[in-house]
Amino acid sequence: MTGETEKEVLNRQNPHWERTYHEHPEMFGEEPSEPAIKAMKLFRREGKNKILELGAGQGRDTLFFARNGFQVYALDYSETGVETIREKAQAQRLAQTVTAARHDVRRLRTIRLTPVTPTCSSAWPSQPPSLSSSLKR
Repeated sequence: MTGETEKEVLNRQNPHWERTYHEHPEMFGEEPSEPAIKAMKLFRREGKNKILELGAGQGRDTLFFARNGFQVYALDYSETGVETIREKAQAQRLAQTVTAARHDVRRLRTIRLTPVTPTCSSAWPSQPPSLSSSLKR
């Protein structure tokens, strides 16, 4: 054992994922994961239309959910991953249904989500809604 705390080990992961996502922009591929496919079917059956995705990575599941009619709030602690999701959402014309933000889920707080495109922000009076208010609707 090196004497490192769990927090120190977890903090070291951020540079790893930043570098990995930068070097391998399609690391996980374009196809959705099996759990995402199963979740989408369940969410539809339950009448859900908003998804909060924690650890969204490069967005393969985020974009899958958005293509299937869900409003997706995607969080990841890699800025590179978040930027990749925003770019892909824009390219696939899903910017209105995908909101991506950098956030470390170990830090509980109210999150202000930035719209994927500037055109989304025109729908909000002065700044984007907090995550909690967005998900209540």
